[in-house]
Amino acid sequence: GLPLEILHATDDCLWLNSLSDLRPGSGISQLQCTGVKEDLEKAFCDAWKARWDRHRDVPEDRWQTILTFARAHLPRSHLDWPSITPEVLGHLISSKHDSSASGLDGVSIQDLKRMPPAVLQNFCSMYEQAETDGTWPPQLLMGKVACLAKVDHPQSVMDYRPITILGMLYRLWGSYHARKAIRMLDPVLPDTLYGSRMACYAGQVWSQLLWAVEDATVHGIALSGLIADLQEAFNHLPRLVVLEAAAILGVP
Repeated sequence: GLPLEILHATDDCLWLNSLSDLRPGSGISQLQCTGVKEDLEKAFCDAWKARWDRHRDVPEDRWQTILTFARAHLPRSHLDWPSITPEVLGHLISSKHDSSASGLDGVSIQDLKRMPPAVLQNFCSMYEQAETDGTWPPQLLMGKVACLAKVDHPQSVMDYRPITILGMLYRLWGSYHARKAIRMLDPVLPDTLYGSRMACYAGQVWSQLLWAVEDATVHGIALSGLIADLQEAFNHLPRLVVLEAAAILGVP
């Protein structure tokens, strides 16, 4: 609660006129900003552009090798499932936590939980329109980016995880269809894929590796391998590749 006059400052030390009002363990807060909001915004935008726009300048013909392989080897099927009904939408809404973040349209999950059946039917008609010709109300396509700290004391842009929050109605629609697609694609996925599928989680990768090492040790089998953690791997893939691969697999 007292102002301190700082004579000199480094990364880990402050030199003060007096220590008489301080005790070991006392907290010191910096209340006066040393920069402007525009500089902070620019720092985040520059870092995120480098992360999300990695493939922006890659010509489309560079992706033809991947797409040619996908056309030749991905299993082809026709997946189909019904559109969202008012009853299903009501169930999706009720399953959301009351503290779920709202999008820029201002529609909260509490608002949706109070909607009568007639309004839910209108929302389902909106979904059917979007699934027919791709037309969405512009409010649902606008998102805000929330920065979640990845460490206790963030010091730089990379210490934050950007989360894009779209409108609640769009997220409900996306969750429904993603869940359906994951279930229908499950039979054609390799057994060793553990992410984003039913009854699986990433930790099973390590269990599989431990079993392989144990089996090789018991039976005297030579074993070698490589573990690679590709940072932001999917940010390298443009929509052209992802959407065509999904279409080959039969995703509507």
